Amino acid sequence: MNRIRIPAIKSAAIQMTKVIAQQAPAAIANALVNLRVDGRSVQVDKGATLLDAINKSGSHVPTLCYHPEFEPRAVCRMCLVDVKGSQKPLPACRTIAQEGQDITTNSEELKSFRRRDLQFLLNRHPNDCIRCEVAGQCKLQSLVQEEQVQDMWPASAKKVRGSPEHPEHLLHDHTSPSIFRDMDKCIECGLCVEACAAQKINA
Repeated sequence: MNRIRIPAIKSAAIQMTKVIAQQAPAAIANALVNLRVDGRSVQVDKGATLLDAINKSGSHVPTLCYHPEFEPRAVCRMCLVDVKGSQKPLPACRTIAQEGQDITTNSEELKSFRRRDLQFLLNRHPNDCIRCEVAGQCKLQSLVQEEQVQDMWPASAKKVRGSPEHPEHLLHDHTSPSIFRDMDKCIECGLCVEACAAQKINA
């Protein structure tokens, strides 16, 4: 039986450690993505979204339908951003960051779109913030104040919710002992559906 040469094993282990140490910086660099957000350079992990890069850069885009625990659906369109070279704005919440991208979050066109989107939501939303149980903690309310959007429609001009053909689809559902569902205030973000699906509850 051949004797195991301890010095040779130690030498091989030391050499392997040196090789790994030399390769590590390159591996780390390949796992990162470099891009620019509003003129500022930012570096994020490969696979991160534009929203991750924007938040890391210190910039801000509003979101209504995004939640970090659920797959982004990009239904509210509030987080649209301009990407240099793209023919149209892209949703930051579900667009994967790519090397060398140049992102603009606050162009006048984007600000105008967000205000119009908020106006559309307000047209379908009851003007009842003073008595609402989530006043002060409402993302829609915060965005309306942030963008300085005013509710231009009187209550009589608000779009009526519900369907006369399907009266079983209740706008106000008190049947749950823990949740009161008021569809008059729904902004169709889909988060309640995602949350119930995660708990295997039929929403």
